[in-house]
Amino acid sequence: MLDWNLNFHKVISLGPACETTYYIRRLIEQDEAYVFDWVIAPPMQVAKAIENDFSDFIQREGLEYRSGEAIGHPYINDSVLGIEFHHDFRNDADFMDTYEDVAKKYAFLIERFREVCTCGKPILFVQQHATETQARALDAAINARFPDLTYRLLVLDIAPEWPGEGRVRVAAINYEGDTWDKRFPVWRDFLGDLLKTSFDAGSLTLRSEPEPVPDGAE
Repeated sequence: MLDWNLNFHKVISLGPACETTYYIRRLIEQDEAYVFDWVIAPPMQVAKAIENDFSDFIQREGLEYRSGEAIGHPYINDSVLGIEFHHDFRNDADFMDTYEDVAKKYAFLIERFREVCTCGKPILFVQQHATETQARALDAAINARFPDLTYRLLVLDIAPEWPGEGRVRVAAINYEGDTWDKRFPVWRDFLGDLLKTSFDAGSLTLRSEPEPVPDGAE
């Protein structure tokens, strides 16, 4: 069994939505954004993006406006990768007017992701709700793209059917509460225990007074 008591350098969300990043950023003094933080990205799409080194990410021809009636607000969908952007574009029919700025932002975040994955320090990736097949695909994509990276992949779910193996750990987490704030104490306790070695070693810093993180914060 691989050691999980590593001095993690960074904790990075692999989605599938903003909620994962919200808990990480409230718990840890880590203020920079990463590429999957504020998008909705299913795990197989994340695996594909990493495997292809983001070559198909946020291409003009794949972007489309969605009214979002079912969720209460419009958003932009990347039909090539199946990733949704809810916070970056101007969410109206003229969203392409903001394309250059958004593309520049994500080029920067992608490069940051590459740099941290080649920095020579251990990384913890966190994802919610991936199945065994999806978790294995994420692990395989990361390992293929960054073969020298020391990392662990933590998948959290209400009732996981697979415990994980090797670099992957799948753990149950009790999602009590109907808001992110109400569910935060469960995440704080779970991740706080898992990351104790990293906090003690000073490679990560626990926030003394967790505060809400605004959507899209960089």
